[in-house]
Amino acid sequence: MMKLRAGYVFISCLWLVVGCSQEDYVRNYPQIVSIEITENTSDGINVGATLGGVNIDKIIDHGFILTSSVFSDSEIHLGKPTTNNFSTQIRSQLKKGLVYNVKAFLQTDKITVYGAELTFTSLGSAGPVITAVSPTTILPGDVVIITGKNFGNDNKKISVFIDKPDETNAQLQVTALTDTKITAKVPVAVFFQTAKIGVETTDDGLIAWSEPVTGQQPALTGVASANKCSPIQVTGTDLLLPGTPTRLSVNSVQVTPLPSFTNTSFSIPASFHSSVMRISVQYGDTYNLLTDFEDSAPMPVVTSVPSGLDATHTFIVQGTNFPTCGGLTIQTDYPTAATISDVTATQFTVNVSAGYCSAFTFSLSYRGTKIFTSNPIESPPAFTITSVSPLSGKAGDHITIKGTDLNNVEGVFIFTATLKTSGTPTQLDAIVAAPPDFDVNIIPDGNISLTISGCSNLEAYPFHLDLIPITITNVTPTVVGSIPDIIITGTNFLSDENLSVVITNPSTGEDVFPYSGTPITEKSDTRLRVQPPYSSGYSGKANVIIRSFGRTIVGATQIQIN
Repeated sequence: MMKLRAGYVFISCLWLVVGCSQEDYVRNYPQIVSIEITENTSDGINVGATLGGVNIDKIIDHGFILTSSVFSDSEIHLGKPTTNNFSTQIRSQLKKGLVYNVKAFLQTDKITVYGAELTFTSLGSAGPVITAVSPTTILPGDVVIITGKNFGNDNKKISVFIDKPDETNAQLQVTALTDTKITAKVPVAVFFQTAKIGVETTDDGLIAWSEPVTGQQPALTGVASANKCSPIQVTGTDLLLPGTPTRLSVNSVQVTPLPSFTNTSFSIPASFHSSVMRISVQYGDTYNLLTDFEDSAPMPVVTSVPSGLDATHTFIVQGTNFPTCGGLTIQTDYPTAATISDVTATQFTVNVSAGYCSAFTFSLSYRGTKIFTSNPIESPPAFTITSVSPLSGKAGDHITIKGTDLNNVEGVFIFTATLKTSGTPTQLDAIVAAPPDFDVNIIPDGNISLTISGCSNLEAYPFHLDLIPITITNVTPTVVGSIPDIIITGTNFLSDENLSVVITNPSTGEDVFPYSGTPITEKSDTRLRVQPPYSSGYSGKANVIIRSFGRTIVGATQIQIN
């Protein structure tokens, strides 16, 4: 084996307050007589040196300095010598193929003496070895002792970390280091179940791994709820280990207010139910839990849908687990064709737009997840009319309609008035109502149409509307104050739903109360009470006028407003 030797000596005086003269040390300073590399293999090098001179007992530290053109210097401190010969094994930080210089040094309380440099080409190094870690259960903030060999003694050239599966490594702070022992502190926000400790010597890039160690880690373990309208109970472990959570979200939607947390559970409102729930628990800026769960509450299931509509344009969907607290949505091939109402756990009503009469399909979703698609829902079948009688009458009279499939009649109308109907599939009874916007000035003879409509057909018949005459028999009092309170008696006031009263100036015909009008505050078939809400400032004679179906009826007696 080739051995490299050198025998030159260099002196460095440390000038203290008392000074250091050459005469003091010409004869008495310790010396490094020689340096020798006795082994250079792929595991590293063995290097030794010899001390000479006198006063070796004055040496307080000695060792070696390793330098290269690539890495910063490494100092190996061996402490106070006990003999003239000293050596060390360098088993880490040596990169294969790199040229290094090594020299010995000694230090007294006044000077540092350096020996001659030897140059060698590294064949590599064995790298660090971990033999034990204590404790083996590691918690945030713990101090960890790592024993082994080949760690070196320069904490700037070593990296100690916890290798967490599928997560970023957690760097430990090295507080003390020898070639065989590392003391390191764990950060306060390091959480894991099982991991390994890694020690890397950074110059040669070699890493030693420990046996698995255990830790503590907050975790979300499950969700449970009785149904889609029940709160979601979330279970976990060590949920308060990182501190009190500061934010909770489900599928990126924040839960407010923040629920109360225990170390093992918390609750989420029922409105956050969905087929898959991504639950995120955040602890300030230091830690975040993120876990996906399938909702444990049973999804809604459709078991029965009718094949067609009836005249009401509604139908019942039957099934199980329908949420009464919301979340169901319906979509048809016509955007506004249907809505949902009257939801129970086993059924709900679908309401189809009255004007939509084509066959259609619909899909049902729960909070964005499609759970059902129907077959085509057919429109109501056609009805037939065999007779309508009578074809004239006044409000309140009855009309008999006969035919087949009359349960598919959606409405009976006189002009714009919708008639109340009842009956069977073969006979309907309709009650005449006066159209609210009917004006005898436009249709003086009262001849209008009666229509019977459904999805599949529309029938129209001529109809004569008999208007009941409205009369005024008395207006009292005849002398009133600036805010009149007037009683009008007469007949048939209830025959017109849109009856109105105005008080006018007899000279100009203008409304005395143009802004507020004269509202009817009480109404029966023979009596009206009217009272403006405030005074208009008018005084003098005035006419009380009733308007009905476009006709004007003037009171027989004028009143005096003071």
